[in-house]
Amino acid sequence: MPGPPALPIELERTIFEIAAVSWPRLVPKFMLVAWRVKTWLELLLYRTLLVYEGEQFDRISHPSIECGTLTALIHAKPPEFFRDSVRNLWLVTASDSKHATTLGACSAIENLWLGAHSSSSLLDLDLRLKRLQCTLQSIFGHSAINFTHPFFSSITHLEIFDVTTDMEVEPWSALTSLPHLTHLAFNSANYLPLCLALLSRWDTLRALVILLAGNIDPGEKIMESYGVPELIQEPRLVVVVCVGYREDWVKGAVTGHDYWSQAEDFISKRKSREIDPLEYYIPEIDEADDDGEEDSEDE
Repeated sequence: MPGPPALPIELERTIFEIAAVSWPRLVPKFMLVAWRVKTWLELLLYRTLLVYEGEQFDRISHPSIECGTLTALIHAKPPEFFRDSVRNLWLVTASDSKHATTLGACSAIENLWLGAHSSSSLLDLDLRLKRLQCTLQSIFGHSAINFTHPFFSSITHLEIFDVTTDMEVEPWSALTSLPHLTHLAFNSANYLPLCLALLSRWDTLRALVILLAGNIDPGEKIMESYGVPELIQEPRLVVVVCVGYREDWVKGAVTGHDYWSQAEDFISKRKSREIDPLEYYIPEIDEADDDGEEDSEDE
């Protein structure tokens, strides 16, 4: 008597991998189907890793892991496991030693989001990051921010959380010399005067985003209020409101669609005059689904 119909093993694997990418929160359940499925999906499970300490992340579309649990796994797994699997890392921990342990194990990450706690160990690691979102002062401490450090040499997308009243151009001018940086974001409109100075000398920058957590008054003339009306005519400068921030980061890591891609599309339409070339404001990007909305800060 013939057995139950079976799919070719290659097709079965493809189906599970597509399902894992489409519904990442279900990957742990998919892995319980069979040992072969666990083998196929385990690396995918850790491809994008959200690490928390204390309160767990709620309402996101991707599984997360507590920092202590991850540390135990790092010691239990072969050294190459996290190196070969993790490419996108959202890391929230108050411990510099846990930063060092996690980042040392995930040494091939390309996309890193860091909370505002001390992360000085980062500079001692041989990482080849392409995307970084962080508070730079938490990395450099009381030392001056050094954009010539090899740590920045491969970065294409940089989002800066630092809150500062010092808008002198000189400390930031080294940004324009970073060899691969094409996308820059600041988390405050206070940086607009600095943006004007940087863009005037930075031909290779493709997008400069001012990222806000909430909509501004439709009648507010933000460029005029910061004394930089010239920026209205700069197509690369975009003010973006991103509500579901953490979910937006997850979507960017998994699919490539995030506030960066929204800004790129907006800039392209400005240049082609598909939209008003003097329009610079994208209100309320909320890519989160019903279980994905989060605030933009997690420190």
